[in-house]
Amino acid sequence: MQLWYMTTVRFFFHYLDTWPYAMFDEKVPAYPFRGRKFLFVMWTLTFYVCAWFLITSIGVVGFIELAQCYITIFLNCVGTYRATVTWRPKFQQLLKQFVTELHLLLHQHKSKYYKEISDRVHSICLLCTRMLVVEIIMAVLMFNIPPIVNNYRAGMLSTTRPVNGTFEPTFNLAFPYVDTESKSLSDYIPMTIVQVYLTVDCTVCLLIFDCLSSLILFHVWGHIKILIYNLNNVPVPKTSSQFELNEDPLFYSSEEDIMIKNILKENIEHHIMINQFLDKYSLTFGSSYCALYLFHQVSLCILLFACSELDASSLSKYGCITFIVLQQLIQMSVVVELVTSEAQKVMNAVYSVPWERMSASNRKMVAVFLLNAQNPMQFKAMGMVPVGVQTMAAILKTSFSYFMLLRTFAVENEQQYD
Repeated sequence: MQLWYMTTVRFFFHYLDTWPYAMFDEKVPAYPFRGRKFLFVMWTLTFYVCAWFLITSIGVVGFIELAQCYITIFLNCVGTYRATVTWRPKFQQLLKQFVTELHLLLHQHKSKYYKEISDRVHSICLLCTRMLVVEIIMAVLMFNIPPIVNNYRAGMLSTTRPVNGTFEPTFNLAFPYVDTESKSLSDYIPMTIVQVYLTVDCTVCLLIFDCLSSLILFHVWGHIKILIYNLNNVPVPKTSSQFELNEDPLFYSSEEDIMIKNILKENIEHHIMINQFLDKYSLTFGSSYCALYLFHQVSLCILLFACSELDASSLSKYGCITFIVLQQLIQMSVVVELVTSEAQKVMNAVYSVPWERMSASNRKMVAVFLLNAQNPMQFKAMGMVPVGVQTMAAILKTSFSYFMLLRTFAVENEQQYD
């Protein structure tokens, strides 16, 4: 499927060695030093050294620096968990079904409206993927450049460095019984390269997963729009004189009744396909939504607190991350809400079918269809927390409340030391 947004998503998943090539009967080796086992060891080691720094620094460094360490640990945990979700067989099967069965490009030949919706969804997916690429580039640059600029301003990159000066790292880490403070340029450059490498991995893990889920839901939304359109445009009986004497012109003729039966069967099968896919989607992405909501609930207030210093370094480093995290939460919730709100219209579309003019067998078919359409399509994280704009609003409200509490605590802490 040579679409730009699909090629881009596949490239980033291949970068993490998580694209299920075996499901498509393809055999593509991973990039050098990019195997999933090697990456998992690297990410686990990163969590260990960051957590060790946090444990050994409580009561030693300031509250702001500890908050930044919390952010690094949370980002690492969520990114690693999301990468492991892609290793599961049910994720790989869902992705294969999306590419080989659900994708609207495979159905656009069926009618003019299919082609129209396919083009519209294609444009939306292009925009979403371009935003992904821009966010990855901006996040990596804005997270890594400020420490380099601070080191340059402090004279650490010049030939005459300050006495006993140390380089500021991208994020803090520590090994047991090892001094990890970089005091020479030969130590700082390799450490910076490794930290940029890990920053790219974490950013891709966080954003590519949401991008793929959004692309899938956009295509589901397109299928629901097509289903509603087909139901609203079921042909009515022809008002002509070509009826047999024993037929009522207000009802479908015998030939039309067979045609209507086939149309209903196609729409019912379409509806079943959408529901079954959404059930698989909910089971596959439910734990990821739960982890992401927990991440937003905990880290968003800390990110706001880190930005509240209002200095150039904090705003440049954490302002971009805060914006991306907020955008990630809003996009995920709004896209899911878009699908669920559109799915609620299916019931009215089924009822608008001219069932009163059908035969008894077709009326029974419509009644069963209507009964199934009344079951709402609702996404729940781990079967507990509903995914949508209401949960998003609750998380934002709680995060701002916790942010004010952290800010008050930090001010009191500074006054106590002063």
